[in-house]
Amino acid sequence: MSSVQTAQELERGIVDIEALKYTNNKLVETLNEIIQIQNSGRAARLQATSEIKKLENQLRDTMFRMSTVQVENVQK
Repeated sequence: MSSVQTAQELERGIVDIEALKYTNNKLVETLNEIIQIQNSGRAARLQATSEIKKLENQLRDTMFRMSTVQVENVQK
């Protein structure tokens, strides 16, 4: 192996480290984005669950009122 080839091979290690750093940074960025997406999804699910509970309660109350009205009408 010539001196030039040896020098090129030695420098190649430095380039590989830079490529590794770049890839690592991109992976960290991607993971942070995934965490943000998961947190947003979690918050949206919590809000939707709360809204669904309100709707269920509203429906239950309405059905209860309907059943009491029907009982009152039957008793008359």
